[in-house]
Amino acid sequence: MCGDREIVTNIREILPIWQACFGDSEEEIRQFLKILGEDVRTYVYREQGTAVSMVTLIPATLYGKGQVWKAAYLYAVGTLPAYRGKGYSSRLLGQIIRDLQAQEILPFLVPSKKDLVPFYERLGLSRRGTAYVFQGLALPCEASYIQGGYHDKASLKEISCEEYIGLRAKYVRQPGDCRLVDSGLRYALLLWQQEGGKIGVFTRKDRQIGVLYKQVGQELLLQEMISLGERMAVASEEELAGQMAGFLGAKKVQLHSCHLVMAACEETTDLPEKIFFRQALD
Repeated sequence: MCGDREIVTNIREILPIWQACFGDSEEEIRQFLKILGEDVRTYVYREQGTAVSMVTLIPATLYGKGQVWKAAYLYAVGTLPAYRGKGYSSRLLGQIIRDLQAQEILPFLVPSKKDLVPFYERLGLSRRGTAYVFQGLALPCEASYIQGGYHDKASLKEISCEEYIGLRAKYVRQPGDCRLVDSGLRYALLLWQQEGGKIGVFTRKDRQIGVLYKQVGQELLLQEMISLGERMAVASEEELAGQMAGFLGAKKVQLHSCHLVMAACEETTDLPEKIFFRQALD
């Protein structure tokens, strides 16, 4: 007997799928569900009573020019290995996308790899956001941007998760910005700190950024940069990233790029051509 989509609350039902697809421990999965709490809903598709495919919905907000959309991030999309290729994920996602659209909620996701793009396009999701840049990819900045001698002209201050969430709430609302519900951001920031990452505000002259950063030896990784003002051009971001590297004495810097976002919407929906969703839950 095949089952339609169904919300599950028993973690034991989704553990086999989650662990087979993403490799997280039971403790990590429980931590995710505890922090996000009632903000998330996890749906499964059943085959003869067994949960074989799943997807978790995380509330989000998408900003356009003079318009704001309720959105839902389709996260942890997966199917048990033995049941793949049989259309279960397509049925589950297809119905959820239709349900969300009926509620005027914009579904979107971040493909984990390029090969999945055609599959998602068949479900009605369109390519938006930046060009093909996928999860986990950090791009090196030009070496010419890395300069020292800024110690008397720049500053870096560490801040808390809650302070950073507050900055995002204030500044991540320009056209094309996509922002997760606060509990989703809180979870992402907790993971970042557990991996040795730091949260701070870097100031250079009249420019200021909120930044998630990690320095290993002479290499600086910037997971996210948000302008505390008007959005900067990519070249300006790279320049400021290089200045921060010089300030910290790093010789190399990598800037985590925007993720490709695929959004399911009516053709008449006036979505921005580029959707900025940096803090994906990798």
